[in-house]
Amino acid sequence: MSLFVYKAKKGIDEFLDGQIEASTKQEALSKVDSLGLFLISIEEKKLFSKNPDKVYLKEILEFTNQLSVLMNSGSTLVNSLNTLIIETEQPRLNPLIINIVSGVKEGNSFSQTLKNYPKIFSELYVSLVEVGETSGTLGENLMRIGEFLEEELDFKTNLVSIATYPLLILTVGFLTVLVLLKFVIPKLVDIFQEIEQTLPVSTACLVYISGIFSKYWYVFIGLMVLFVFGIKKYFQNAKNKLKWDRHKLSITVIGGVLKKIEIGRLARTLAILLKNGVSISRALVILEFTTPNLIFRQAICEIKGQINEGASLNSAMKNTGVFPMGFINAVTVGEDSGILGEVLESLSLSYKKDIDRKIKNLMTILEPLLIIGLGLIIGFVVLSMLLPIFKIDFNF
Repeated sequence: MSLFVYKAKKGIDEFLDGQIEASTKQEALSKVDSLGLFLISIEEKKLFSKNPDKVYLKEILEFTNQLSVLMNSGSTLVNSLNTLIIETEQPRLNPLIINIVSGVKEGNSFSQTLKNYPKIFSELYVSLVEVGETSGTLGENLMRIGEFLEEELDFKTNLVSIATYPLLILTVGFLTVLVLLKFVIPKLVDIFQEIEQTLPVSTACLVYISGIFSKYWYVFIGLMVLFVFGIKKYFQNAKNKLKWDRHKLSITVIGGVLKKIEIGRLARTLAILLKNGVSISRALVILEFTTPNLIFRQAICEIKGQINEGASLNSAMKNTGVFPMGFINAVTVGEDSGILGEVLESLSLSYKKDIDRKIKNLMTILEPLLIIGLGLIIGFVVLSMLLPIFKIDFNF
């Protein structure tokens, strides 16, 4: 199926711009004609991709929220999707929605069609859609998915905004040092050589580094590229990633925050699944697929095996040695009272507030440390350049 953009006239003075889905241009012409419009022009809309593998979280959130609103207002799934084809302003979504509509029209369920795009729609997303289809609450479930995605997007946005200032400081400092090494210091060296000025040790070291950098700058760039490639290759190995994930959780202060992030995400995901009628066994399978940290992924796998053997969730969590006792005790209360989903949701909100506070505190400490560190480095460079000048003035 393709998307065609048309201009048409309706009545005497009214002109319309619209889009219509069709297999061929001739079919599109027929569809426009059937609407009782006088066609002025029509052409196929050039789409970003026929089958995109990369769609941003913000775009999926927009798609989910719009589809939820349309379905909760009484529109059918196909009609809602067709409306989104016309109204969406995201170029990556158009071909995706067209393919989804085609899959649904071929007799597949909405959830089955979404499974064809695992890089776009997670196991969590597909499972909640499947539950909604079965229970007849697809619109409501899409609304809950939207709320979940919005929380995820807000969390990522907050992390980016908090980290922006430190990264900006590092970038500016790094570029400043590079400019000094590449352009400023070589000019001063020429002056010192002309007057046969003896350079202090710090200045001589700086001149030596500047000379190497100016002559072999492409080697430094190549080494940086190789370093990034090597890091990426290193983490493609499951054993190496497991070691790194374990090490991250053991880092002082930062490790505790990272652990809370993983547990909070796990609680939030498990809460939304259980509250929407997904069984605990199925929910743990989904968690295993959606948990990025391999230490927690292994723990979930162990919990899943123990629950299948008849253990309770709280005892299985305790046996992994990963979850704190406060979290386990709350899960125990939730299981005993039959409100595990609500308890997990409350835990996720509590963890979220705690994580936000600790990250802000870390950034509050880190920012002045970065400024002081960069100030010392740049100060050393500037002072090393000025020392010979002070000496010249003194001899004069």
